[in-house]
Amino acid sequence: MPRLLPIGLATLVWLAAGLALPALAEEPETPPEGSSAAVPGGTQPDLRGELALSLHDAIAMGIENNLDVEVVRHDPLIAEQDHRAARGAHDPNLYGSFKYESRETPTASALQSGALVERETTGAAGLTGLIPKLGWTYDLGFTGRRIQTTSSISELSPQYNSGIKGTLTMPILKGFLWGQAWTQVKLTGIGSHISQEQFRRQLMDTVQGIEQSYWALSAELQNRAVAVKSLETARALLSQTNAQYEVGVVSRVEVTEAEAGVADREFRNITADNRYENSEDTLIDQVLGPYLAPTSTLKIVPTDDPNQYVRFQLDPESSAEKAFKKRPELEIARRQVAQSRINAKFARNQRLPQLDVEAAYGFNGLAGKTNPTPPIFGGVTEPAVEPIPLEGVDSVGGSINGVANRPTEVPVLNDQGERVRAPANIGRTFSSADDDFFSADGAKTWSAGATLRIPFPNRTGRAGVTKADLEVRKARTQVRRLEQQIVIEVRKAVRNLKSAQLGIDAAERRRIAAKEQERAEQIRLEHGESTPFDVLQREEVLVEAQSQKIGALQVYHNSVAALNRAQGTILEDRGVVVDEARPLRK
Repeated sequence: MPRLLPIGLATLVWLAAGLALPALAEEPETPPEGSSAAVPGGTQPDLRGELALSLHDAIAMGIENNLDVEVVRHDPLIAEQDHRAARGAHDPNLYGSFKYESRETPTASALQSGALVERETTGAAGLTGLIPKLGWTYDLGFTGRRIQTTSSISELSPQYNSGIKGTLTMPILKGFLWGQAWTQVKLTGIGSHISQEQFRRQLMDTVQGIEQSYWALSAELQNRAVAVKSLETARALLSQTNAQYEVGVVSRVEVTEAEAGVADREFRNITADNRYENSEDTLIDQVLGPYLAPTSTLKIVPTDDPNQYVRFQLDPESSAEKAFKKRPELEIARRQVAQSRINAKFARNQRLPQLDVEAAYGFNGLAGKTNPTPPIFGGVTEPAVEPIPLEGVDSVGGSINGVANRPTEVPVLNDQGERVRAPANIGRTFSSADDDFFSADGAKTWSAGATLRIPFPNRTGRAGVTKADLEVRKARTQVRRLEQQIVIEVRKAVRNLKSAQLGIDAAERRRIAAKEQERAEQIRLEHGESTPFDVLQREEVLVEAQSQKIGALQVYHNSVAALNRAQGTILEDRGVVVDEARPLRK
């Protein structure tokens, strides 16, 4: 079958342009603020004139404009974002920190004179995150520290410390493979599919509702035509009776009977008009809802002939098999069982003891400048001169009384020009603290350990498993109950359609018989063998038979839609493509 959506778009364009033409000469009405008649983001077309509408186009327009469909269009998108957000729990996190602290500590010690003053700057940066599925956490961080002190026992001031360290924490029992974050990823993934099936279910319900409203409007249009015809017949009968009364053929009572018949038909005509307009509004709401205003005067004329129908060869077993494969309700229930199973596996994992293994490996670095504060044991000058006895060396060679002096080290001066200690192999800048990272000379650090926690008697974990198992059984039972309900729906739909097909034949036979009886009564009246009252009675029977035939056809078309809905094939039969109907409309 041809696809519906392009036709629906073309019809909507026609509505926006063609139906508004009669109102171009008038000043457009501005709906009050907050009015539901306003169309968000666009101009509201004026629903006037007459619209010839087929069922095919009515369904296409309904998919484009129906607000119930537009509401559920958001649900799959929201569910998809929930799934993305759940996966976001495994995104790596960059972190950084900075802190400056100044400390003054009064002292009363032989090792330190005056107050101890320390100024410390620390910073850290790194990457941390959660490994998908495994549930392990990792952290790779760099730390830096600068401390300036007046301590007399500190060799360096300012002193620079740096380090890099990687840590991996691995749950072995509880949280392994079934952590909270990964379980949520699984649940939201299934939830996204459920939301798509829920949209398909709403789309099916909408198409069925449009079909029912379309055939209801078609039936009311026919009933209105029957009422108009009946009124014309009654008025003709009244005119004929008045003429007979004037020539003295009939009495005044028969004229009164004819007048009562006209009044009764006028009432029925008014009622038929009202039912038709109500049915019209119902269909407009489903196919052009956002554009319906209190002043709309659009008239919809159904173009599909309700008298055209196809006789189906019905097979309840085949229909049930289709329903089990295509019904979105059943797919939703099955995926809910899958969600329940995931929750049960998660509950069993949470019942286990907590055993976390942690391993870490890193490097440390040190640098700094010589502390200008005098050391507690006095300033250190040049190393002591060690006399070395030498023979045959004169004073020119540097001997003193036959003893040579060992050369002294180059002195290190502080900011005041005093010679002080010079720690060996220590860099003087912060960057030099990182020079030995990942080298054989680097200062390495590593650790490994485990933490075990055993809840006792673990009532929460055991109760969670029991509850999850019950939820799985409940979900499975709901699937079986839904399958049983689908069988009932299919059987009922098949039975109703079979009855409707037989009902059309019976109603048609009655209509033909009533028409013949009414014609015969008219002939008898012309020959003075009947009364207007008898003719009106026969005509009323004919109207009832015609309405019965119209109702039988409406029941047939509704039964076809109900069977297609029960089988889950209504979208395919009407050419609706779900993927094209899913995107949001403006």
